[in-house]
Amino acid sequence: MARTPTPKTVTKHGQNIFIYNNIRTNQVIYSLTRTLNNHHSLKQLPFLGKNTIPPTLRKDLWHPLAHLHFPSPPGGLLAYRHLLEYRRLHETAYPLSLITQPAGTPHAGQLMSRKSRARVLMDQKANAVADVAAVLGGRRGSGGAGGRGRRACALAGRI
Repeated sequence: MARTPTPKTVTKHGQNIFIYNNIRTNQVIYSLTRTLNNHHSLKQLPFLGKNTIPPTLRKDLWHPLAHLHFPSPPGGLLAYRHLLEYRRLHETAYPLSLITQPAGTPHAGQLMSRKSRARVLMDQKANAVADVAAVLGGRRGSGGAGGRGRRACALAGRI
């Protein structure tokens, strides 16, 4: 009796977006595959000074933050591109109040030390969650494809 081959589930490129979070620095990486690729993932991390980009990714430090599933691959790729654009925007156009000493300290209004600034700018977890909400909500602006069949299901937690 011959066995019938079981059909393999094929995920189309762009249908799923996996979001990973570093447990030490709260850096966020977006991936189109379930596993993290060293080359593509390290390109997403910004250089903010010495020792802010690891030489390789340690799998034990990166945990899943969310999994986004889209009904169509083009919608997923568009959302992926928007998420990367939002990331670049947060890395380059941050408010000056974010990296200055808070009021009530002896050096109020002065810049933080390089290490402190890098730590604050690397913490992108809250920004990533807000960006996912903006992309899924279709609030991309007048040039975006806001809401044209881009319903998605965001599953926080395990992948």
